Amino acid sequence: MTLIVNDLYERIMQANADEFDCLRVITGYSSGDFIKKVLSDFPNLNIELYLGMARQGVSIRDHEYYQFITQKGVAKVCYVTDKPMIHQKVMEFYNSRDRIGYVGSANFSFNGFFEQREIMTVADNNLDAVFQMAASQSMSCLDEQIEKVIPLVETAQTEDSSSTENHFGEQNDVHEEKPIEGESESSFGAGVQWQNLPYYRYDEYIDIPIIRKEVAPERAPINDDIPYLSLDGVKEYGAVLPPHQVFELNTASRVIEADTESKFGRSLRFHDVNMKELIAQKLQISADTLFTVENVGNVKLRVGRLREGPFYMELVKDNQKGEEKTF
Repeated sequence: MTLIVNDLYERIMQANADEFDCLRVITGYSSGDFIKKVLSDFPNLNIELYLGMARQGVSIRDHEYYQFITQKGVAKVCYVTDKPMIHQKVMEFYNSRDRIGYVGSANFSFNGFFEQREIMTVADNNLDAVFQMAASQSMSCLDEQIEKVIPLVETAQTEDSSSTENHFGEQNDVHEEKPIEGESESSFGAGVQWQNLPYYRYDEYIDIPIIRKEVAPERAPINDDIPYLSLDGVKEYGAVLPPHQVFELNTASRVIEADTESKFGRSLRFHDVNMKELIAQKLQISADTLFTVENVGNVKLRVGRLREGPFYMELVKDNQKGEEKTF
């Protein structure tokens, strides 16, 4: 079994694109910009692309480009519209004489092939059934009904868009874009602002309770000398947070470094910031106060991702009607 962990673009794309006529791909996420690069680098390669997580939204800009290249005949872009969504990463180069396939963790994207640590391996099995399944769940990007099924987002939200690759720099598009109706910004502690991003913009998100009824306040992680949050009981947190890694959590005005490097990766710890103090400032209570359900309420830290780009976080709290409010 051949494992590829470095130089994925060179060892997969450049190694095969000139030898084969066609490439078919199943990927969770991609972007028009990445496809444009591939078509520019390999103009004779015909691409068939299935976007497995398209139900979570495709930017209008990317959608229009996918339609353009599909109409032109240089590519065929399809969106997986039926559940379950597809998070597989599968590639197969082929022609009339031969074929070679790859499976692994890398999305067909800039992040997957250049920015992140991914792994791909040569597939030993025939991949026809995998692609037939994806095709049976998909609609062409040219389908007249596609906009009724796939959310088209005004601002580019793909993992490879400039709005996510700036990592909340001073010119970041997410921070400066015109707010969508119902979108607001709110402060959280001194000098920290949190932007209320509509949930559909997140690929996936989790809500981490600040305090739990079943845990004695004295033992609550947020009341620790070095406050942290427990991920126990948070469903599917592994689908959002990387295990045993240091990473950055973005707010509208700053970046907070955090990690999941504790035993079993079940804790979210914060570097160079006291999260209890930040929460206390927002709730207008003393940071020296023992956090309890009574004085904190049902407050949660929401952590989400846009495609496979940066992590974002915001503070949410239920009001008396049980409705979720971001503040």
